[in-house]
Amino acid sequence: ATKWLNGPLAQEAIVSIPVSGSLRIEADVTAYANGKISATLQFNNDVAMKTAGGTITYSTSIAQNGVTIATQPSLTQYEYQDWSATVGTAPAAGALNIQHDVAYLEATGAIQNYDTQYGVASGSISGTSSSEASQIAAPGWNAPLGVDGIAQYMPMTGGRGDIGPTTQANATWLITQNATAATYALGQAQEAGSVPWHFYDPTSGGAFLTTGTPGEVNVWTDPRGNPGLTQTVSGNSGWRTDQAHMPDLSYAAYIQTGNVQYLEQLNAQASFAEVNQWNPTRQVTSPNGTTYTDLVVNEEQVRGAAWSLRALQEAASVNPKGSADYTYFAQATNDNYAYLVSMIPSWTQQEGQAYGTLPGTYGSSGTAGPWEQDYFASTVIQGAEMGNQNA
Repeated sequence: ATKWLNGPLAQEAIVSIPVSGSLRIEADVTAYANGKISATLQFNNDVAMKTAGGTITYSTSIAQNGVTIATQPSLTQYEYQDWSATVGTAPAAGALNIQHDVAYLEATGAIQNYDTQYGVASGSISGTSSSEASQIAAPGWNAPLGVDGIAQYMPMTGGRGDIGPTTQANATWLITQNATAATYALGQAQEAGSVPWHFYDPTSGGAFLTTGTPGEVNVWTDPRGNPGLTQTVSGNSGWRTDQAHMPDLSYAAYIQTGNVQYLEQLNAQASFAEVNQWNPTRQVTSPNGTTYTDLVVNEEQVRGAAWSLRALQEAASVNPKGSADYTYFAQATNDNYAYLVSMIPSWTQQEGQAYGTLPGTYGSSGTAGPWEQDYFASTVIQGAEMGNQNA
């Protein structure tokens, strides 16, 4: 077991239990000083690079002191998806709506600088058929392997509320600190487990890292990967992932709750940003002779570079220092910024009077999307505010 909290008010430990094939159960148990207990049980079909694994169909029944307290009828779970249920004797986490010091979070560089004085349109939270409150009240909200308003087809462009420097749900919660807004944003953070981008390494006990277990360093998780996953991502899950349009579902939830489940979701997404990157663009040598194995900003759609680098630097900023995850994501973040800085002289010469943009891959040769440059700028600004000197 791994200790997470170890204090006078609460003791928290996490254990991962293999079940069969690619399925494991992760139990996150917290014992409080008042004698109450809370347990989050994660049903994670995410063990990667095994000869056995894939889609499973099963039902669950959770008993407490001999009494059945939760059941889930037949559920089909594709590989690389996770879902969870929280049980115990402690009060539900949503019983209180804690008001966070958003100005302080902004001052630390943890979040973007939001203008909170104007709030948000009340109809977006409640009072309309499409409001957050209406969606929360609808059938299927927070269901195992549910959606909760996340766009399942991530390559879709346009006015989506779940993409940008953060999601609309997270921005609404941060700006208003409204209880309904918090419930909605945390619902999306919960359903981040449904996205099939969870690649668990049983050797390290965490997400895939491109400097980790031998055999993973060169893995490309795209179906075209060679070497790729031993069990490819199914096309039948209803989800289609895409780095260029992936939402930031878990970071704001973690920094406002400290719930380790959200940190694990963030790490899974940051790992996906790396291992779903084509090896020849991820593993390059810069003009100054430095070789990198973890680049997400090279010969990529600029919007994809923006959101991938965002995931890396967010994971680096909140993982416990000294942990393997912190070490990896901090190094990957620093490597990407160091590479960008090393390329500035070359790009400046190539771009001439139009210098100052990040080269990238677009639909038509010789074109550029200025909005994508804005996306990348938002990530770099966040990196600078987090303290990265090269940003």
